[in-house]
Amino acid sequence: GENLFNDMISKKDVLPTYDKPDQGFLNSYFENEYYKLDMKYNVLKRIFVHHKEIWNDIKDDMYCLHFVGKKPWQGGEDDYRHLSKLR
Repeated sequence: GENLFNDMISKKDVLPTYDKPDQGFLNSYFENEYYKLDMKYNVLKRIFVHHKEIWNDIKDDMYCLHFVGKKPWQGGEDDYRHLSKLR
């Protein structure tokens, strides 16, 4: 809880980050605590375009659609608007 948060804040300007924002920092902070999630918890939005066969296998069991790159609130949802109709 609070101790973890305070420790993270104390290291935010010290730990290396490969991409500057939060993900690089989190990767550095938790570098020895790696847990691979099942794909259904972090499905990349591009899967529908590039891997339709995988999409067909997981679309009914997915929990989170990860918008890599341009976010829907930045006008990046047009190519993926159809995904909400597939559930």
